[in-house]
Amino acid sequence: MQEKGLTSFSNNYCKVDKEGKISLVGIDDSEIDEDCIDILLNSKDTITEMVLAWNGNENILKMIAGFTSLQELRIYLYNESETLDLSPLNSLVNLRELIISNNKSNSRIKEGSIDKLSNLNDLRLERITLSQGLVNDIGKLTKLGVLDINYSGFPSDIDYDSWKNLKNVFFLYIRSVGVAETPLTEIPKAIYSMTNLSKLTINYQKITTIDSDIANLKNLDDLEMSDNDLTSIPIELNTMESLTTVNFQNNKNLKGKVVDNDNVTSCYYDRNSNLCKPKENIKCFDRLVIPNNLPLCN
Repeated sequence: MQEKGLTSFSNNYCKVDKEGKISLVGIDDSEIDEDCIDILLNSKDTITEMVLAWNGNENILKMIAGFTSLQELRIYLYNESETLDLSPLNSLVNLRELIISNNKSNSRIKEGSIDKLSNLNDLRLERITLSQGLVNDIGKLTKLGVLDINYSGFPSDIDYDSWKNLKNVFFLYIRSVGVAETPLTEIPKAIYSMTNLSKLTINYQKITTIDSDIANLKNLDDLEMSDNDLTSIPIELNTMESLTTVNFQNNKNLKGKVVDNDNVTSCYYDRNSNLCKPKENIKCFDRLVIPNNLPLCN
């Protein structure tokens, strides 16, 4: 195992700290050999960060289960399996950050694969289709502060009620939909219970409305709902004292009044839209890149 740059999986690599101990490793399970495994096992107590290019070698996952000092794990999937059993990861009790990214088509994660990661603070899933089991597992990760779901699928029969337990989430990102996957058509009501949310991004979905319960998010600073099917903007946004940024671009059916909240200093709307301004001087329009050509409301 050689110390190499961190941008390629063409070889396994490691990073050595000032004391000569291995703290970070990158593994390609299609290239790893016995010598490399021996080095890893001898350093498992000092390795806190790992990047894995995983082609489906289950023995590698079982080996990683013994690296209980791991705090950050990034898995890039090159596996064609439709459902992934990642349950060996549940032994990584010190894990703070987990990224699972599928580099091919969307996959599912078997229920019970991550639900024991009780200290997890940051979970990022890419090209992973949500299932009821996975949603329930995420709902058990009560220390989560960041939840990022990208290029995924959202089957219409999923109940997100377990996410009411995610009281510590402050950044929630739901971005884009996987090829041939189902988008969200409404904001899961459990999200309105995440009262520590500072940034909420839900874009490239098919959401038509924002519930009045958005007002429950007293700490919300940044709301991005671009590229949806919204038809109106809730008046509750006008009274939210922490809100400073809103983005409603690319909602072609959006009508009515723009946000009239003096705390909002950055706002983004389409140039040609059916929106109107309730008053002439709205603070956020002073910073718009596009011309402020919205008419006054009747």
